[in-house]
Amino acid sequence: MKIFREYKAGLLSRCRQTMTGEEWMIRYYVVKPGFLRCYKSYEERILRLEVPLYHGVTARVDNVSASSASGAAKYKFFVVIGLIQAGSKRSDLTSLKLGAETIAEANEWREAILAAAEDGGPPPKGEEKVKKKFDASLRDFHRKHQASFLSSDQTDRQSYRGGLNLILIVAVITNLHNILNNINKHGNLLAKALEFNASLSDEDHWVIASSLLLPLFILLAWAIEKTASSPSVPSGTSKFLHFINCTASLFAPGYVCHHFQANPAVCGPLVFASTVLFLKLVSYAHTNTVLRERWLSMPPRDFSIPPIPSSYPNNVTISDILRFIAFPTLCYQTTYPRTDKIRPKWLLKRFTELFLTVVVQLILFQQFMLPVLQSVDASADPLTISKYVLDLSVPSLGCWLLMFYGLFHLWLNILAELTYFGDRQFYRAWWNATRLDEYWRNWNMPVHAWLVRHCFMPCMNAGISKNVAMFIVFFISAVFHEWLVSVPCHTTKVWAFLGMLGQVPLIALTNFLHKMNRGSQVGNFIFWISFCIVGQPLCILLYFMELAGGTGK
Repeated sequence: MKIFREYKAGLLSRCRQTMTGEEWMIRYYVVKPGFLRCYKSYEERILRLEVPLYHGVTARVDNVSASSASGAAKYKFFVVIGLIQAGSKRSDLTSLKLGAETIAEANEWREAILAAAEDGGPPPKGEEKVKKKFDASLRDFHRKHQASFLSSDQTDRQSYRGGLNLILIVAVITNLHNILNNINKHGNLLAKALEFNASLSDEDHWVIASSLLLPLFILLAWAIEKTASSPSVPSGTSKFLHFINCTASLFAPGYVCHHFQANPAVCGPLVFASTVLFLKLVSYAHTNTVLRERWLSMPPRDFSIPPIPSSYPNNVTISDILRFIAFPTLCYQTTYPRTDKIRPKWLLKRFTELFLTVVVQLILFQQFMLPVLQSVDASADPLTISKYVLDLSVPSLGCWLLMFYGLFHLWLNILAELTYFGDRQFYRAWWNATRLDEYWRNWNMPVHAWLVRHCFMPCMNAGISKNVAMFIVFFISAVFHEWLVSVPCHTTKVWAFLGMLGQVPLIALTNFLHKMNRGSQVGNFIFWISFCIVGQPLCILLYFMELAGGTGK
């Protein structure tokens, strides 16, 4: 009899629409005349869904490119079933999407569903629909062994989305409560930040004007390399001139900031820009020096062959160095991967996000960090100092994360889009790092690439051991971190330098823990606590106390 016939049975993945998108669940399906039944599994025949199949039901096979479900990447084909509800018109069709791994399997399910729909007959009219009535008072509720949902014995994948939503709600309410308490206690401190332009001194204006000299070092670097491309110029002379130019590009702005003792908020951007320029000019000089030495050692060129524009010395042009300065990278190359267009809507979104990021950073500093810093007493006992650090930990962490998002994700991507720069891996998943050396390799890819190319590899080529070369690289990084803080703050303290060197034993500790227990998250906890919860707030506190002379002003 047809009613007992089974067209097809097996495992399929069903697509369900949820609040967060599409969710795919693997279930056991059986196709019978007039019905498509879904069970929890082959072993547990618990009916999860029963779909009536009537005349007019459609079924088609789509490939993965025709679907927009990002969570179904493992399924190459989909069986999309158009269902007719009893008593509804054809325009009221709903759909059911099932995932299959091969085209043959998808076609078999499609043919079985269409055959079952043909044997199912015409759909019943709405008024003839009769509900099934049964007495459930004697139904057996305990039919198999089952573990509690929160038990470690539970084998099925559980969803904790509701719990995460609760955590999010509690976090929002807690922070909103802190914001209101802060405003009630300190008032609106953001207005003071908007008065900054009116408070610029003559010394601040001199520092701002000195930033116009930075392009001069770019022109000098090009002129030196253009002159050095002549075989008559000694290599040692060009190297010395590049050294003088690079050194001046770093120390001249630093001297201006120190001489005029300008506001740290004015000196900071100048020192940062000059440091970036210094790193770029070092890379430009180092790379072209290597290319020049290779070019001079090559046999004379065959002039019947047209020169390659990106080869040395054809690359030594004004447009080439200006393009490199504009690119979001610190490593000079004669060619880069490029894109072919600019996306205006994409740029508008990134600029909007960048503006909001800066505003939120300003609010966090003015409203939450500055009141704590202004209340600091340098003569306080260690317990009070610890309280200051904890008070600063959350807002400073927020500022640092927003700085990372605004600088590495938004600003560098904006520069890449405007300059058609193709390689946009400016960071990796550093937040998952279980070793501190892994974090330093992943969180700032432009600086990491510069250190590897212009510090680590030259040390290795000079015969220095790997461990010593790594320490030299870390030492140079610590010096630059201190430079970026001490010069704008006009201080001789070396807290940032010591903080960076303090990472060395923590790197050894996290590497040891990683070897002892791979996959352990202890190293990740050490990273977040030592670097973000304690290290940064403590450095901010120490430098502010030095800058304010222990008065908090």
